[in-house]
Amino acid sequence: MNRITAFEKITRVKWMIEHKTTGNPKQLAQSLEVSERTVYRIIQNIQDMHRIEVEYSYSENSYVIIKK
Repeated sequence: MNRITAFEKITRVKWMIEHKTTGNPKQLAQSLEVSERTVYRIIQNIQDMHRIEVEYSYSENSYVIIKK
């Protein structure tokens, strides 16, 4: 995979969250070729930028947007 920019990673992960296809944090880190810590930073950036709440769902095996 070619190196992608931080913005592209955020955009890609947001799409994956919306479609519930992230997998667990380790799987997501592997697919993005980053550390798990970077995954947590990306998730935090998405929450801050889009003012949404995201959490990992074990039943979905994916990060999901929490509806309030």
